[in-house]
Amino acid sequence: MTPRQWRTWQYGANPLTQYVRLWMPSDNDREEFPVAVLVHGGFWRNIYSIDNSCHDTLAPFLCSKGFAVIDSEYRRSDHEGGGYPGTNEDVLHAVNSAKEMVREGIPLNLDRIVLIGHSAGATLALWYAAKVKSDKDLICPRLIVAIAPITDVRQAQTRQICEEQDAIAFYMKCKPEDGFEAETTYSSASPIHLLPNKVRSIVVAGRMDTIVPYDMITSYFDQVKDNSEYGPRHELLELDADHFQMVDAQHPAFQSIFTRIEARLCSGE
Repeated sequence: MTPRQWRTWQYGANPLTQYVRLWMPSDNDREEFPVAVLVHGGFWRNIYSIDNSCHDTLAPFLCSKGFAVIDSEYRRSDHEGGGYPGTNEDVLHAVNSAKEMVREGIPLNLDRIVLIGHSAGATLALWYAAKVKSDKDLICPRLIVAIAPITDVRQAQTRQICEEQDAIAFYMKCKPEDGFEAETTYSSASPIHLLPNKVRSIVVAGRMDTIVPYDMITSYFDQVKDNSEYGPRHELLELDADHFQMVDAQHPAFQSIFTRIEARLCSGE
């Protein structure tokens, strides 16, 4: 199934930063397509965009497997209105642009949406899952796939996992030690402080990842699985891969991720 980049879809006022790319499979015989929504990483900095090389194999691969793909761009820390919470709000709008697409006759199955994020984008994906709990008007994904998520933004800042221009504090517009309000803001952006997560998920950790600490992800998952009601909805996928191999569609690491995505969708979980 040969994919084609079909159109760019603007969801916000800025055409340079608030848009998605909709990829559609070439198979026109299906009534509706499952949807993969992609959220790229890059520590929320504008030098890392939808066009970053570690991300650009995913949309064509998923499209070739029969998914309509919504590849999301969003305002990052350097952009007007970007950073927390503007960046996060953009992801809300990007995911929910699928509703408008359906209204315009694009054959998307909104009951079979997989939200896939990498690194900072995985943090945004898990944050989105928390918002679904309180806003019933949001699309609820069938599955969230969080690849190398920064699960605790406050801990990430303290450990300085990205020293590049103090990227995390720049995104948050404050540091945890700035006071109670800053601490509260960090908690509101951190998936580990937004549990329980009711949306089914696959959390992916790379044993060779030197960017997002492996123990940060596994500690998060320990708390996820401890919830007696929602814990069974989630799985931890541990891979012998580095930060970028996990989003290379041709690498065995991503092939393992995709196998689990297919299994979860087919099982009806």
